This record gives sequence, structure tokens and C-alpha cells, in this order.
Amino acid sequence: MAEAILAAPSGYPMADSLSRFGELKAACIPKDLTGRTVLDIGGYDGRFAKLCLDRGAKSALCLDNQEWASYGKGQWPVPQQFEGVEYRKGDFLELTKQFDLVLCFNVLYHCERWLEAPIALRRLSQGEVCISTYWAEGQQGWKEYTEMGTGFIRATPTIPGLLWGLAEAGFKQFPFSQAKDEMIVLRCR
Repeated sequence: MAEAILAAPSGYPMADSLSRFGELKAACIPKDLTGRTVLDIGGYDGRFAKLCLDRGAKSALCLDNQEWASYGKGQWPVPQQFEGVEYRKGDFLELTKQFDLVLCFNVLYHCERWLEAPIALRRLSQGEVCISTYWAEGQQGWKEYTEMGTGFIRATPTIPGLLWGLAEAGFKQFPFSQAKDEMIVLRCR
């Protein structure tokens, strides 16, 4: 079942990225989620939320701050919705409800208020957080850049910067961590 969920939909513009990193992200998610609640931040179509339901989660919320039609300026296919996944538009930095597991795949480098993101992840999590992000070379902090077309200042973490930010937010354990090419995937508590 996981293979079908991780397959890119027809016309998906980043199919190569999904296939290269999808299995790595799926490996980060605990195998047994029986009775747990899940928040999938920036989940687009909710495929990882659905994977969590298949692994026994009692509920899964896919939260994204964009309407599907706005992805790729309308060039992307409208994604399917997976049965059992709750879909909501909103900003995770404003959310107050806690979840047993929080997924934050490929979100951090899109955050306008990126310094608040690790603290918000800690606040939302009663248990574990699974994160994936592109990372920048270097030993210090986060590397700022201007997002093309928006003018917003964004930041991509260095690996030491990401680990420092998560530790400062209160995460103490990192039972799963793997870097592949320009992506790091980790689970923290």
C-alpha cells in the first residue's frame, strides 16, 4: 500500500523528487501509530497523512497554507484527496492543538517566520516530530535567501543550525536521522 501512496500523480512536476525522497520520509515515520493523532504540515495532497492512517493512526490532519489551485500558479494537477484524511488550510505557526506525531516535510525553508518554526513544532507535538528539509553547506545557523518571485527573506538551515534550533526548542532525542543528497530527514522528541 505504501508504494501506491508514494507514487507521483500523473503530471506532478516534482515526480523525481517525490520518488527520491518519499521512501526516506516514509522510513522516518514510525511503523506502528496505533491510536495516535497526526498533523501533516504542508502536506499538499495528504499522502503521508494517509500513510499514517494505514499504520494505525486514529486521525490525520493535512494542514497547508495554500489552496491547491495556487500550487505552481495553477500548473500543477489538483491532487486527489485520500479517504480518512482531514484537510484544512492554515498556518501551523498559529495552530494551538497538540498531536502525537507531527510531520513537517519540506516546509521549514518556506517559512517567513523561520526562527519561530522549531518552537511551534515543539508546542504542537506531544510526542515526536518528523522533519525533512533541504540544507545549506556550513557549520553555522541558517543561510538566508530571497525567495524568487516573492521578495520574502527565507532561510535554509545548515545541519548544525537545524539541530541547534531543535535543541533550543526543547527537543532532546533524535532517534532517526539520515541525509541524502541535499535533503536531511530526521525524527525528534
